[in-house]
Formats: sequence, C-alpha cells, structure tokens
Amino acid sequence: MKKVRWNPHQLIQGVLILAGIADIVFLGWFAQHLTVRAILRPAGNYTVPYLTHGGTVFISQTEWAEHALGLAVAAGLVLGQLWLIRARRMTREQVRPGSAPASYAEVDDTIDRWVQQNGLTLVREWQGEARFWYISRGSECYQIAIGEPHDGLVTVRAAGVETDDDAELLSEWSATLDELEKTLATATERIDAWAGRARKP
Repeated sequence: MKKVRWNPHQLIQGVLILAGIADIVFLGWFAQHLTVRAILRPAGNYTVPYLTHGGTVFISQTEWAEHALGLAVAAGLVLGQLWLIRARRMTREQVRPGSAPASYAEVDDTIDRWVQQNGLTLVREWQGEARFWYISRGSECYQIAIGEPHDGLVTVRAAGVETDDDAELLSEWSATLDELEKTLATATERIDAWAGRARKP
C-alpha cells in the first residue's frame, strides 16, 4: 500500500477545517439553546443581554464567556486561513530544491560554435533573452530556437516561419547539454526534409 505523505500546509488546512466545523456547531447550539430557553428579563444569574434572531435574551457571565470564546476561535480561524494562504504563496515563489535558475551561459559556447561553423546570424534578444536563428531554403524561411537550460536539459525547436503552401511545421526535442550540438544537427536535417517535401496543390 502506498504511504500517503501530508505536507505541513495540508495538515494545518485540515486542522482549520475541523476546528471551523466544531466552532460553527458550537455557536449554532449556543444560539439555539438561548432561544429555546427564552429568558426575556434579568433573572438570577442571567443578567447579560444577548441579541438572537428571536429577540434579546439574558445570559449568565459564564455563557457570555463561552460565546466570546466561540467568536475568538472564529476570528483565529480566519487569521489562520489568511496566514496559510500567504505561506502557500511564498512557498510557490521560492526556487524548488534541485531546480537551478535557467541560464544560457551553460550552452552559449556550443551555440556560438554552431552558428560560426554554419554561417548563421544568432538572435539573442526577443521579448527577453533568447537564442534562435533563421534558415532560408529557397523561398521559404525556417527557424531553430533554443530554450533556456533547466536541470541539465535544453529544448530545441524547429519551425516553419514562411512556407510556400502555408504548412504548419513544428518539431521539438529535449536534449542534455552534451547532446545539444547533435540535436541542432537533427533540427537542421528536419528543416532540409521539410524543404524537400511535396507541396500541396
């Protein structure tokens, strides 16, 4: 049987839910108890006025303390939920262990070498940092783009930009950093195959 693991946020959320249900039940019972009793005027220890949906009744100091405790618990649950929401947001914003920030520095040497060997023009900026180039085959234009490395892997995409028959052409590969140059060769071969395809009439 697979062991279920609960993270701290899930445990806290479970406690808040259970405490909220218990508090709602308690406050509901408390209001119903006072309404059913219906002490409409001070009598004995019942001297504290308390407004219910059926009118004002009088409760004892002990009952007033119980009611105040119920409201305090409700307020604490609201604050606990707000804290939990903030804690979850902060956790999502943190960098997860083992996930190093992406950087093209890990692959720039390979990219620069490939571009120089093949006489290409490298584009480094396009709505932010980027690495891609265009390849012409006859009257058609293609593009090879490289994503930022992440956890030792890099994504290479080949796509048609302008084609004679408006064909939608796109291929994508995921490669290790050591395989990048080989993958660039594969992407270029794919473009050559596209360029030699049979056109639609």
